[in-house]
Amino acid sequence: MYPLDSCLHINNIDQHKQLFKKALEKLSHSEADRLLSGLMANQNQSLINSDLSSFLKKYNEVNFLVCSSSLRSNIDAYLNLLHKNGVAIENNYNFSTFEFDEFAEYLSGRPIYKNGVILTNRVDKGEILKSFFERINSKPKLVIFVDNNLKKIESVKIAANGLPNAKLITVEYSEYKTKNIPQVSDQEFTNYWENKVRSFQMIK
Repeated sequence: MYPLDSCLHINNIDQHKQLFKKALEKLSHSEADRLLSGLMANQNQSLINSDLSSFLKKYNEVNFLVCSSSLRSNIDAYLNLLHKNGVAIENNYNFSTFEFDEFAEYLSGRPIYKNGVILTNRVDKGEILKSFFERINSKPKLVIFVDNNLKKIESVKIAANGLPNAKLITVEYSEYKTKNIPQVSDQEFTNYWENKVRSFQMIK
């Protein structure tokens, strides 16, 4: 998914890096993390590929899993965001909601699994998926991992070494780069982020 708010999109954040850093300098690292992850989980977002929902339904015999680096506290907002876009993971490995208690707490808690979705709470994706594989009674023969971040893809390759009988296919997903995101002016970008920081400070 990608944010519909232009000032929240990575294209404009990259273009206005210095203004972005200046707006967030009033917050600590952990506060900035809570602000950014909360915005990504709660603001309007759209599927990068509108065919995703029908694709998931077509291959309902496949065990899909969504894995996001977002904070644990965003799990319900994240699920609602997926549902709003027509995505619901039906085959949820017969697991109830649980936290990965072998990892240390960060801000809102530990990484969490719920309804086919994992929020890593900033833990390395490879480490989380390795832990998840260990919990599955029937080990997968084939794992296809799709991400837009090469570092995360490499971490999952390392984690998959613990599945000696599974074939791993990794895919770098770049379709989001083709989206035509409107550019914003310096002033518009500054106003947006200063308002977000101000609102966060009022409620924290």
